[in-house]
Amino acid sequence: MDNRRVIKFFPKTGDSSGEVGRLIDIMRQDGYELLSFTIAPSSAATLVFERSGEPGSAMPSAGSGDAAGA
Repeated sequence: MDNRRVIKFFPKTGDSSGEVGRLIDIMRQDGYELLSFTIAPSSAATLVFERSGEPGSAMPSAGSGDAAGA
């Protein structure tokens, strides 16, 4: 299961990077690991977390499994 969070992010201020760190710490306490961090031109950051240790939570690597067209 993944959990997405969108926050305001202004890279030139130290407050934004601290906020990202706090969010990562909070999510880690709830058992989530950061999977993706994307900054949008609209001054927003999207963080995608995945609950660690859940069955089936690992993303398959490219070219493995029964992918369509393989």
